[in-house]
Amino acid sequence: MNYFITGSTGFIGIHLLNLLQKKSEVKKIYLLVRNKKKLEERIGIPLPENYFLLEGDLATLEKIPEDTNYIIHMAGITKAVNREDYFKVNRDATERLAKLSLNLRNLKKFIFVSSLAAAGPSRDCIPKKEDDTPLPVSVYGQSKLEGEKKILKLKEKIPIIILRPPAVYGEWDTDFLEAIKLVKKGLSFNVHFKPEERILSFIYAKDIAGAILHLTEIKTNSGEIFFISEDKLFKWKEIEETVAKVLQRKIKVRITLPLWFGKMIANFINFASKITGKNYIFNKDKISEIKYRCWICSNKKLKETGFYPKFKFEEKIGEVIDWYKGKGWL
Repeated sequence: MNYFITGSTGFIGIHLLNLLQKKSEVKKIYLLVRNKKKLEERIGIPLPENYFLLEGDLATLEKIPEDTNYIIHMAGITKAVNREDYFKVNRDATERLAKLSLNLRNLKKFIFVSSLAAAGPSRDCIPKKEDDTPLPVSVYGQSKLEGEKKILKLKEKIPIIILRPPAVYGEWDTDFLEAIKLVKKGLSFNVHFKPEERILSFIYAKDIAGAILHLTEIKTNSGEIFFISEDKLFKWKEIEETVAKVLQRKIKVRITLPLWFGKMIANFINFASKITGKNYIFNKDKISEIKYRCWICSNKKLKETGFYPKFKFEEKIGEVIDWYKGKGWL
């Protein structure tokens, strides 16, 4: 079997590549990459012989190798200064890849890794299900949903599967790392809701990679959508305290800013981003999500296919933190 993968240098992508290398039936892995050095840094040199690099991005890609059996589309952006950038990458590039795949004769699955943000928050704090009406509240979520809609129009022509992860943690991730750094300093920084009030679903990156492979191996209907998460729903305070325990720190200062003040900070950060060209995780768009208390989803449908998350946050986060320390990131 041959795979075509986008987003392979991301922290979910690295886990997926590691799992694929253990499967003897995988013959070729085509990787669309913009930065070969980044891939080499994360995988090691020399790269495996069955890796075939296609340098560029989805805007410049002219065709997908004809012998591709599975397309795994993970490339996307989670933060940007300009609204148009979200849609250019998360919607337009996704649609372009799907249309390029129409010419493949032996395509078995096109798996798009979307996001819980495409479905939106749980306003009643009941876990989101796949058949719930999507109500995204951020531009990021809207762009992901638009990407889903574009490719679902082609579900009669190509076998499409959509996977929606919630908050994700794991090696090579830099977003959750910022929260860990705050805990290391003994700080808890929140906006609008106190940490014991905010509830979210969580998943380890390797579990997402495992779910992707699982979905390539089972029979599914084109156009199906699956949420993935741990069984447990987490209060943010519980996550902070688990991290603090691993770091052998105590959270001494807890700050919960009112929403209006958080918006003011986010506006300033967006202004700074336009000057520096650097994107930050806390921005105007993130405030749109922070306004809501519960970001949770049900993994029941995915579990009914036979996939069960293997990793629990309480057991895995210590290993991830040790990895950050080993890299000098923490």
